[in-house]
Amino acid sequence: MKNKFDIFNDIKIETDKYDEIKFDNNDEFKNKMKNKIRENKVSNNKKKMAIASIGILIGSMVIVSEPSLAYIRNIGKQIEYFFNREDNTFNGYKVELNQVVEDKGIEIELKEIMLGDGELLLSLKVDDSKLDKAYLGIDESEDTWPELYEPKIQIGDLIFTNTGGAMSGEANDDNSKNMLLTCKLDNLDENNDGEPDVEKFDLTNNLDINKNYDIKIDIDKIGYTLNKDAKLKNTPEYVEESDVKGGGVNADTGESFETRNINILGNWNFKTTINAKKLIDDIDIYNVNKKLKIKDRYTDIDVSIEEVRVSPTKIKIKHSFKVNKNINKDGRHDPKFLEFIVKGEKGEDIEVKNSIDLNYNPESIYAEGELNSNIKDIKIIPVIEDWGKKFNHTKKFNDQSITIKHKN
Repeated sequence: MKNKFDIFNDIKIETDKYDEIKFDNNDEFKNKMKNKIRENKVSNNKKKMAIASIGILIGSMVIVSEPSLAYIRNIGKQIEYFFNREDNTFNGYKVELNQVVEDKGIEIELKEIMLGDGELLLSLKVDDSKLDKAYLGIDESEDTWPELYEPKIQIGDLIFTNTGGAMSGEANDDNSKNMLLTCKLDNLDENNDGEPDVEKFDLTNNLDINKNYDIKIDIDKIGYTLNKDAKLKNTPEYVEESDVKGGGVNADTGESFETRNINILGNWNFKTTINAKKLIDDIDIYNVNKKLKIKDRYTDIDVSIEEVRVSPTKIKIKHSFKVNKNINKDGRHDPKFLEFIVKGEKGEDIEVKNSIDLNYNPESIYAEGELNSNIKDIKIIPVIEDWGKKFNHTKKFNDQSITIKHKN
């Protein structure tokens, strides 16, 4: 896979939902982002990528044919591939489908699905070779990928919306794409109007482990980036201009850029059944309830680690914090972020997402990390990343670390 910081390219953000944050030390901040993006370019002939639908917590917030269904040969990637795990490691957790739906010149094969802790993993293959990209003005460069926006997921009578999560994958020689799409299952839509009625819904506490559930996965639009000079005229009725802003950082120059996007509207629908018994049996929940004191000359924070959850693919750290003091040196407004480093029993780092601006005080939030192997001892180290410092922006508070003996 590409380096983890490449996910910031082509991020789609609805900018009207976020406040503007000004960086007094903007050049240094951009230079660090540029260096991170450059860290590890792909060296083999297969084009690989990692893109994400990311909730950024900053500031004061946190052609046309009828759809056809067929079954085809076993192609694409197992879910284990995207976690660098051995083939068939997740047998018993996942369901193999190999279902194919084609609509609007785009063929999606849903190879496997796997229920995770509060999420559904989809291993799929997208072939859009029949889509007339030149006519629609779609950017056909190697770095441009189709984006599958927030599939609607129904498990039994439970309907989930706002399911957007991380997406990673690689391109095949025929330019089709193997992808792993993570659908978050924490926003429950009780009246089927597309809006969440219950947030922070705990799916695993609401499933009967002795029951098989029908599951429906509906994808109704796929996003594409347009060429800079594309003109949207006489487009088919199934094409809409996206109101989601796009952009990123050029990996070679470090300069930012903006993009325009369109959505291809269609129906790519899949059905199967799933049982959650093995997953629920294998989720270990540790009620930590530890208070940490993160304190130095300019910062004083009370951090509460409430719970740590370990599933076959993830570690999740539920935490909250209270800021007692947050002073920026020399009166600047550079941001500070609370992060966590998680280490396994061999000292290996487990990448944990969710950096939280100290100006935003959440009630509680999960920091998540993907597990590429089985772990036993888990060490959690709080970290402050301070962009008000000229050097050594990251400070670890090892004396406030927590160790958990994982049953595994």
